[in-house]
Order: sequence, then C-alpha cells, then structure tokens
Amino acid sequence: MNSATVRFRLQDWFRVPRRQRRAFAVLLLCLAFFAVSCGSVVTLLVLEVRREAPQTVPAQAAPQPASAPGSAPPEEAFSGGVLPPGEDAGEEYLNETVWLGDSNMVRMYLYELVPLENYMAVEGLGIEGFAEVACVSFVNDPKTYTIAEALALVQPRRVVMTFGTNNADGKFTSEEFIRLYGAAVAALQQAAPDCDLIINAIPPVGEVRSYPDVTMETIDAFNAALEAFCADRHIAFLRSDTALKGKNGFARPEYVVEDGLHMSEAGLRALMRYLCEHPLATRRQGIIHSGLPPRSPPQFS
Repeated sequence: MNSATVRFRLQDWFRVPRRQRRAFAVLLLCLAFFAVSCGSVVTLLVLEVRREAPQTVPAQAAPQPASAPGSAPPEEAFSGGVLPPGEDAGEEYLNETVWLGDSNMVRMYLYELVPLENYMAVEGLGIEGFAEVACVSFVNDPKTYTIAEALALVQPRRVVMTFGTNNADGKFTSEEFIRLYGAAVAALQQAAPDCDLIINAIPPVGEVRSYPDVTMETIDAFNAALEAFCADRHIAFLRSDTALKGKNGFARPEYVVEDGLHMSEAGLRALMRYLCEHPLATRRQGIIHSGLPPRSPPQFS
C-alpha cells in the first residue's frame, strides 16, 4: 500500500458523516471492552480451577522424616568373618559373655577372671564333644548337661567358642575339623537361636612345649579354615591369635604356662581385652542366666 492510497482512504473516511463516524468509534470501543472482559473472565475461571484442583506431589519428591537430633545412624548388620577393631565394649560386654571351650576356658574360672556362670568348659574337650560330653551341672539338679543342652536352658546373650587345641595333635585334617565344628555350631544355633555367636581362633602354643604333637602348623591351618568357615556362614570370627603371638609365630612366652600349651593368666587377660576391643554389635535382646539355679562348681581331679 503506497502513500497515495492511504491519503485516499483517509479522505474517504472524512467524507463519512460525523454521526456515523462517532457511532463506528463507539462500536469499536464496545468491541474492545468486550474482548478485555472475556479475557479476564477466562483468566479468573482458570485460576479458580487450579486453586480447587488437588495438589499432588510425586512419590520421589515426598519429604523424608528427619532423624532425631543426636540419634545414631542405622546400624549395618555384620556380614560375618573377622571382627574389625572397634570402641572398647567394656565390663558390661564381658558380663554378658559366656565362654565355651576346653581347659583354657576352665582356667578363666580358676584364675577368677570370670564367675562360674560365665563359662561352660571341660579339660581335654575337643570340638567333637560339644553336644556329646556332659560337663555342665546346676545346683539342686542331679542331671549333668552337655554344653548344647545347658545353652538351651540358660539362653545367654553372647557366647565365645574356643575349641581346637585338643584336635591339633595330627589326628584330624582341616576338613574333618571344620565338619565337626559345623555340627557343633548347628547344635548351638538350635539350642539358643537368639544367642550371638563368636568363634574364637585357636590360641597359639609355645615354641617349647610338653605336647610336641600339637603344632603351630596345624593350628594355623585350622584357624585359616575357621576364618573361611565363618565368612561363608556369616559368623563372627575373633582373630585373637594374632594378638597372642610373638615375632617367631608362636605364643608369647608370658602368655603360656610352663607346659607351653595352656594359657597363662596374662594370656587370658590379653584375650579378654582383645574381645572387648573387637566387639560384635547387634540389636538382639537375648537374656543371660534366665533365673535358673546357680551353677554347681566343677569337680577337678
């Protein structure tokens, strides 16, 4: 459209009578007002619909409950194998622990390191006698129980098994030893299913000893097999032998008595300290000593 055409159309507009031009202008204003009004109504309706529509939050955006101030993070379940070092569990941890085993565990009672109720052991006991040899008795009860049977009565909070010295004389292979250990563990778990189980390494022996058939070579092989067994069965393994050995690979001289086989009081104290420094933390709420009559003192020949 050129400028001449625009001038022509403007001239045509002014040729229209003033009354008609005024009526046309009023019509344009009404149309504009109507358009604006309709837009406002539509906007209000949209806002009203949005206000009344339910507000949904995607599931992944839902707020998570906050932890209480000072609360500890969720505790991860121990997957089994060698127990790592941790914060010293202290005297209460020891008081909740029952020691199962052979003459080394008997010495815990003889040295007055644990009360009578906190050990179940007998001299010369091998792992094969765990569910067969009757060695635990209670006051006013004429029956003598195997360790497995006694655990079913007592239901302790935690047990530490220390067996193997009497199996390390060359009569058992590592495979046979682990098979017998597995049977003992099955009997224990059936008797006290809520009890926390810790398998302790076989203690080292002295370089010079009165029992030459019990060798460190066999004990080391058994402990390696026990570590693999515990990892496979998701059982806690206390690798205490590493703390009881000297640089020569045998027991430190102060940790064994003159026969080189049995642990001394210092050695047993070191074992108990190692246990406290490598605690098994669980949420189980077992009971220790369930109100049964007190234990009867053992008879030593």
